[in-house]
Amino acid sequence: MPIPYELRVRLAAAAMILLAGAVRPSEAGPTGACCENFFGCSENVAPDECFGVYLGDGSTCEQCTGACCLPDETCVENQTPESCSTVHAGNYEGNFTFCPPTACQRGACCFADETCLDGVNALECESSQGVFQGAATDCDNTVCEPFGGTCCLGFGGCIRATLSDCVEFLGGEFLGEGTDCDPNDPTICTGGCCLADEDCVPSLNMQQCNNQGGSYLGSGTDCAGPSPCSPCTTDQDCGDADVCNGAETCDEQGNCQPGTPPECNDQNSCTDDSCDPLAGCRFTDNAAAGCGACCKISGPCVASTAAGCQFQEAGTFRGEGTSCDEPGICNGACCTGIDTCVSVIFGACAEARGSFFGIGVSCLDADCSQLGACCVPPEGVCFFASQFDCLFVPEAVFLGNRIDCTPDPCFCTDDQQCQDGDLCNGQEFCEGGFCRPGNVIPECDDGNPCTTDFCDPAVGCRFLPNGNPDCGACCLADNCQPANEQLCVNKIGGVYQGDGTTCDPNPCRCSGDAECDDDDPCTVDMCTPEGICEDSPLCPEGVNCDPEGHCDCPPPPGDLNFDETVDLSDFAILVDCFRQPLGAVPPECGCADLNHDGLINVHDFGEFQKNFGR
Repeated sequence: MPIPYELRVRLAAAAMILLAGAVRPSEAGPTGACCENFFGCSENVAPDECFGVYLGDGSTCEQCTGACCLPDETCVENQTPESCSTVHAGNYEGNFTFCPPTACQRGACCFADETCLDGVNALECESSQGVFQGAATDCDNTVCEPFGGTCCLGFGGCIRATLSDCVEFLGGEFLGEGTDCDPNDPTICTGGCCLADEDCVPSLNMQQCNNQGGSYLGSGTDCAGPSPCSPCTTDQDCGDADVCNGAETCDEQGNCQPGTPPECNDQNSCTDDSCDPLAGCRFTDNAAAGCGACCKISGPCVASTAAGCQFQEAGTFRGEGTSCDEPGICNGACCTGIDTCVSVIFGACAEARGSFFGIGVSCLDADCSQLGACCVPPEGVCFFASQFDCLFVPEAVFLGNRIDCTPDPCFCTDDQQCQDGDLCNGQEFCEGGFCRPGNVIPECDDGNPCTTDFCDPAVGCRFLPNGNPDCGACCLADNCQPANEQLCVNKIGGVYQGDGTTCDPNPCRCSGDAECDDDDPCTVDMCTPEGICEDSPLCPEGVNCDPEGHCDCPPPPGDLNFDETVDLSDFAILVDCFRQPLGAVPPECGCADLNHDGLINVHDFGEFQKNFGR
């Protein structure tokens, strides 16, 4: 899919601002390729005349590469614009771009001026200073909130941008979050200018002031009142808003004295050290050979070599060529419940009182079922951990594997508070203020040769027909059971229906859910294993059901406990609804059918992820 015309206009405008006059062919000395932001590259440029990235003496633009989005929305790295177009028939996403997950999937892109553009991928959106709203999103269902503020450029024009884009990429003056830019107003980006003779000239832009050898006072300033160019009285009078040249001071004679510039050197070969006039020292990943992302258990991700990451940073090296900018690069599996695993950083896992399996570990490789509730005194805080980890916490009490921290098992007054919803691990009980695991495990053996016996965590013991040819349906007063003739007639007093007959369809009473249909779309109608019709409400208590059988669930979608936040507690409810074997949409689970297809299935989990954290 070609890059939309509107987006190309935005990219071109940004590129013109960034690259105007960026390079000039050199007439003497060693030269090479100068790779600029977005799509530009120039050859035969001297190092000191390149305002992009100098690729080395003798280098060519073939070494200036980036990501290429293919027509099937997959991504290929290290391509030139030519190879992307001719070899892959794709769209070149700009110099220095890479292929994080879903980079080429298209959706809605919001810009600082609250406009929205459809059919844009994440790389194109971010390169044009937009915020990507996610794969498969569209502008019709997206509300773009304003962000950023006015960024005054040196020549006097302005655009709306974020603080970092304004200062780092555009070299502009940021007038504050939420300020509005009117490109047709020539006064927005003008201010006072102090000349060498201490005269103040009003209404100049930064470039005009610099051309006259003056000192620009900033956009929005003027020359009114006491002369702003007169001798100083306090250190504040001398500040030039540039951290990189140190903190200016005012001496006893009323003269401003320059400050001492900071030393921006982190002794790390994997970073390019620089100074930002507003933010101070910056250490940017330079993608040098042998470098990659180093994830620390506590602290930010940094660029490092494998050895430096292990011995200096005490971190986990994610591989050569990886970057701290890759989404989820420092994530790992975090178990917060028996059936709940999320991929987050260590700090987020600790905050959720979960068990972290390590940076880079997938939830597919994490066995949450081997963990349980660990109660830590004196507050009785519950952490979901292994018995081994719990033993290392002074005075902590491990309540047993497969015991969740929700509901909180660490304080109780009666047995009911301790139930974990699993009828197969015994009845939990309260002892000494703590919940204890059940010690009486149900024995699921009915002595019937016609059934396969097992325990279902939701309902307890189950006895299902095993297909024995000598067995059939046995009708009792209130249900149908599989049995042989002797068991049915002589032991349990039933009416035997003959060898090979079954209770499904039930020959005794109802034989299926269809026979129990009460024509009410707001109920879940079922024929029980005993042949008795039962109906239950489709929607949770307090939620209205419309005539079409749709639950009027309060927003946001996925907020299944109605606390106005989509979080892990809602995920647990969705899992419970998914597990229930009572029909397409189990009773009181109408709000869990997030895609309204009449089923609780894996597609609802996909919808849930889109709203998680809202």
